[in-house]
Amino acid sequence: MSQLPEATTMKINFLNWNVIELSIPSKNILNQTIDFGNKTTQFNNLLKFAIRRKFASEENMCIEVFNGGEILSQTYLSRIIDNINAILELEDDAKISRNDFFTFIGQAKYRMRFLPDHIDISNTLLLEFTHNIDNDAYKKFV
Repeated sequence: MSQLPEATTMKINFLNWNVIELSIPSKNILNQTIDFGNKTTQFNNLLKFAIRRKFASEENMCIEVFNGGEILSQTYLSRIIDNINAILELEDDAKISRNDFFTFIGQAKYRMRFLPDHIDISNTLLLEFTHNIDNDAYKKFV
């Protein structure tokens, strides 16, 4: 198993709907722009993790991932990673894994590994996201 990237070196910036900029130096990913295109579910799920990690209190930083949880299965986490790997066209040895992005906390709970100070979210995007009726619960975090 490859070593996890150092969280202090990883950065993620949510620029616009479905567009992020990602830096994971140990994986040779430096300020790469990733456009999720029509993969809006993956983008929304990643944004939910980022908002919780950056703004929520310690007990609200995690998302429950199980049938009946906020995110219904671990497949959704894998799809985020698979999409990023496909968009960046990473070689097998350079591909990011789910563990690079998410930490399993226990009891079906996952948290984003990026440090809160290394997560940037465009104010416009944040406003639009939290004002969407489906994301009402996220208003309390920001």
